[in-house]
Amino acid sequence: MLTVGHLKVKDVTELRATWRPDGNQYTSPDGLCAVWIGARSTIGDGSKIGAGSEIGAHSTIGDGSTIGAGSEIGAHSKIGDYSEIGARSKIGDGSKIGAGSEIGAHSKIGDGSKIGDYSTIGARSTIGARSKIGDGSKIGA
Repeated sequence: MLTVGHLKVKDVTELRATWRPDGNQYTSPDGLCAVWIGARSTIGDGSKIGAGSEIGAHSTIGDGSTIGAGSEIGAHSKIGDYSEIGARSKIGDGSKIGAGSEIGAHSKIGDGSKIGDYSTIGARSTIGARSKIGDGSKIGA
């Protein structure tokens, strides 16, 4: 089961797809929400992708993860199982967010950064490119 915007679907084949060379835009049958998923990306079971979000090419969203509305996940990025990315956040290209981690709304994680498992990054935080944040870390805005 996958949640795209307000709609629960078994998989993206239940959505209307608009093909682009670098991925597909998926729109609910009622046209109320759309998400863009890049080529060769994987979305895990039970994940929720918020309306207006973009998942870059060759990226992986782990099982049970939540991507908030309007968020951008860069190409070649990995979001660990059961992680949560807040609304309107930006995860840079090649970044890795560990399992069970939480990234607050309106946060920016720079390209190539690594956030450890079970870490919390507060809302409106900015983490520079190629930064490494250890497991279990808590960073406030």
